[in-house]
Amino acid sequence: MKKIAYFSYKGGAGRSSIAYNTIPLIAEELRATAENPIILIDLDIDSAGLTFLLDCHDRGSDYYSTQNLVEGRIPGFRIDKSQVSISEHPLFSQLVPVGNKFGLRGIDKDRSILFLPVNTGSNLKDTYDQNANALNNFASLCERYGCKALLMDTPAGDQLTAKWALDTAVDILVTMKITYQFRRGTVDFLARKDIEYHCKNFIIVPNCVPTEPIEIDGAIYDYDAVKAEIIKTVSAAIKNRSEDGDNRVNFEMLQDDRFGIPEVKRFKLKEGILYKLPSLLPDEQAAFDNYIKIAKILTSERG
Repeated sequence: MKKIAYFSYKGGAGRSSIAYNTIPLIAEELRATAENPIILIDLDIDSAGLTFLLDCHDRGSDYYSTQNLVEGRIPGFRIDKSQVSISEHPLFSQLVPVGNKFGLRGIDKDRSILFLPVNTGSNLKDTYDQNANALNNFASLCERYGCKALLMDTPAGDQLTAKWALDTAVDILVTMKITYQFRRGTVDFLARKDIEYHCKNFIIVPNCVPTEPIEIDGAIYDYDAVKAEIIKTVSAAIKNRSEDGDNRVNFEMLQDDRFGIPEVKRFKLKEGILYKLPSLLPDEQAAFDNYIKIAKILTSERG
């Protein structure tokens, strides 16, 4: 089972919009079905990015939420696949089927992506150590039931549920804008976590990259210099310093003509799922091509 975290050191990187646009492509790559679905969890309890994007914020307290899971108030962790099917399981059966919302058509496809949303306005009550046990049990349950992937949309930085996602994930998609503070903050975070997160795959993805030249202080902004700086500083930050560590960094989204995800004009007003659109404008097509690239990286055998 793939364990993927969508992460950014700072908020505002467009992390959830990248998740929003790559999830249906990942479902296709992994051939997710209702019996072997992708499990999607919104761990951004304060901001609830995917919960809003998927219009799941008005479900009320009668439905399961990430808070219920973290606080150990969801049943079924001890149930085995030999005892009950995934469609009848007390946890999986209550997750929100969202395959159709992502543009996947058909009853089976709707349940090929199951979502656990955040209950907006509700905080956590316990400590990380207490929460981690329930969250780890959730990941183990998904694996036992043959789920194709566990996709975690995290909050920014060192927040509690971000730590759990980074602990759990094998592949960590690190989203960043190319501003100086984003570059330096991301590098600083990775350097601090180098030993703790050994044996992880880091995929570096700059987002909302301008496509037109920008003049700054009388000179044209040098994108090649920015790419080179990101590669050099991230490589220096992740040094595989633990004895058994094997951290790997994927810079494919900074190579050749692919410099992260270009700006998409429509996303400045309203995020969308490009997979669903019948036709794409040039900026949308350029972004979509790179979403495909990210999905292939995340679903490769490398992880």
